Amino acid sequence: MGTALKTFRRLSPPAGLALAAACSARAGRRVLPHSQLFLGLTYRCNSACAHCRYSDPDWRRPGGDMPRALAVSALEQARALGIERAVFFGGEPLLYKGLEWLVAKAAGMGFITQLDTNGALLTPKRLLALKRAGLACAMISLHGAGRRDHDRTAGHGSFDKAAAAVRLCAASGLLTYVSVCVFHGRTQAPMLRRLFSLARRLGAHGARLLPFSGSTGGGADSRRGILGLTKGPGAAGFARSCLSSASSCDASRGRIVYISPSGAVTRCPYSALPAGSLREKKLAAILAGRAGKKPGIFC
Repeated sequence: MGTALKTFRRLSPPAGLALAAACSARAGRRVLPHSQLFLGLTYRCNSACAHCRYSDPDWRRPGGDMPRALAVSALEQARALGIERAVFFGGEPLLYKGLEWLVAKAAGMGFITQLDTNGALLTPKRLLALKRAGLACAMISLHGAGRRDHDRTAGHGSFDKAAAAVRLCAASGLLTYVSVCVFHGRTQAPMLRRLFSLARRLGAHGARLLPFSGSTGGGADSRRGILGLTKGPGAAGFARSCLSSASSCDASRGRIVYISPSGAVTRCPYSALPAGSLREKKLAAILAGRAGKKPGIFC
């Protein structure tokens, strides 16, 4: 309890609310059917991670960045449905013009606000503006426990920028996580344990493990390995995954809604199967149309 109280005292008020909501959900007190809105603001990115579909020209969609009016409409409709968390996603959301304005708009609607970023563009001045706008959480991509592993995936010099972003966000009072892509849950276990240790030293409050299992050769065995890692030494209570079992994830259970820059609605940012378009239908109608349909894992 003492450690938890110290963590709360170091957080900004929006970040403290986000942590309280997360703790409540983990205790099983309240999990909404759709609890997270991932708002894909842009396909553009200043990085070219080897594994990321958004680095592939064939995956990127035409249409540019999300129009501000569409972004506001998506937030309003999601909030009306009771969705509590707005995740600003990309590409790289820090490239989106008017991000601070949009964060303030979402915070004013009562959302818990989260930035999902590689951290390279996150300067102290930019972070201060986002925090003043009402940003509660930061999720920073970290793909290795050191420069060699991370830079091999995300490019030369990217590790130092990501590590600095984690330190900066944690020191500023944001609820701060590292986001880690896992290709083979069991074989990556030693590296991930080192990464968890590094993340703690940088001040992160937790880690999110994202399973990449399709063309990377992972499969169910890899997903079981990832689930095991979240309960293993040095990870229990710190590392979590979107997986709920080796055959289902938060997206397949309907807990995530992703809206692309063009307004396409899918189960998650890595799904290629749109359920509809916000330009043509209301979000409530799109989600109602998906109810009862067989879920699937697309990443």
